[in-house]
Amino acid sequence: YATEVKKRHPEAVIWSLAYNAYKLPPTDIKRFPDNVGITLCLIPTVVVQNQAGVREKNRALIEQWFDLVNRNPERLIVWDYYCYPNWWFVAPTEIPHVLKDHVGFLKGRALGIFNNGFNPSTRGEMPNLYLTYRIVWLLHRLLWNPDLDLDRARREWAHDLFGPAGGEMD
Repeated sequence: YATEVKKRHPEAVIWSLAYNAYKLPPTDIKRFPDNVGITLCLIPTVVVQNQAGVREKNRALIEQWFDLVNRNPERLIVWDYYCYPNWWFVAPTEIPHVLKDHVGFLKGRALGIFNNGFNPSTRGEMPNLYLTYRIVWLLHRLLWNPDLDLDRARREWAHDLFGPAGGEMD
């Protein structure tokens, strides 16, 4: 299919979603045609990468898919869930250094990160969503500058949002 699409539409890229039960790469294919891209949904997500073994399993999975797309970072997108575990718990997810490590690992391996679960308009459906605001803000800053000084950025965020009370809110 991809070969025929390339013949007729050489500029087109076919994207597929590697999700849930289908997130494991195929074992009978060595490389995809160069007009195939994958969006890999990381479950468990980056938010729990500080738990034992999660980071290593996620990185191995990313590498396997990266190999299948011919190690072309323009053919791999990582879909992360920043809404969890805040969907269930009333506590902020503060993982700035885990997040920085994750973004650094993806540099040169992925076109970008799709940030699932951050839509302020769904506040009624996801009442604890506001707990992800700072970590999502940091993610976007890291995407622009993977070498960002996280501690300074966190202090700036707290100061910009809370003014003189920023030091206590950080």
